[in-house]
Amino acid sequence: MLSLRVDGKECSLLVKEAGHTDRKTEQLKLGIAPPCEFVRTGDKVLSYSYGEAGNWRDVVMFVGGPPYADRKDSRMPNGCGSEFQAVNLYADKVVLGPKIGNERGIFLACPSTGGLDEIYFSEYSLPSRSK
Repeated sequence: MLSLRVDGKECSLLVKEAGHTDRKTEQLKLGIAPPCEFVRTGDKVLSYSYGEAGNWRDVVMFVGGPPYADRKDSRMPNGCGSEFQAVNLYADKVVLGPKIGNERGIFLACPSTGGLDEIYFSEYSLPSRSK
């Protein structure tokens, strides 16, 4: 189970294995700044699965960073973010992808209005594949 936490100038991902109330929740600091939000399709968090037998991972993406007011949506009404970051969910671990900022000249979209398609999830989810 994943949940997003925003404290002041920091976005964190809280990770807890579903169905295990005895396990401690792990908190991972994301590299992006608030405001931050899951990339969604409608009300559902958007994710993609990649891998081969025994090495599957699901990837979710976050939009965040200093907002730019010329693009807004219902989840980021003061302006959508200028950074994004992927999180890789394996069966036994969670691995953060690199922070991708606007210095790379990539168009960044709002979390609920599209713009980050599967190419972003696959190309920018792991440091070894980041550009």
